[in-house]
Amino acid sequence: MNLTVILFFLLLESASSDETCEDCKNFIGLMQDSYMTESFVQYQTTFLISSLCQDDMVCEDAVQTYWPGSAKALYPVYLDENRVCSNIGVCENTIFEDRIENLKPFL
Repeated sequence: MNLTVILFFLLLESASSDETCEDCKNFIGLMQDSYMTESFVQYQTTFLISSLCQDDMVCEDAVQTYWPGSAKALYPVYLDENRVCSNIGVCENTIFEDRIENLKPFL
């Protein structure tokens, strides 16, 4: 997907300039939102069918049935703002601390 490549390089550029952690998180949040729009999920579905199915109706039906829900489940994890921005070094890695904070009520 060419859009992914473009967005990745834009993210790398923002990581190497004087952007803040919040800027990174905002960018990744916008990217996640755009990937999850109905029109882009439909584009992804069409792309997957043309790339994977080769006129196999069972495959096409499976992609049509399961990809929209899979995209909605995967992108919030795959494009988690804290994780992505921490991994590329723009933000301090606080994922572990955040998880501990979320578990405190149960301890």
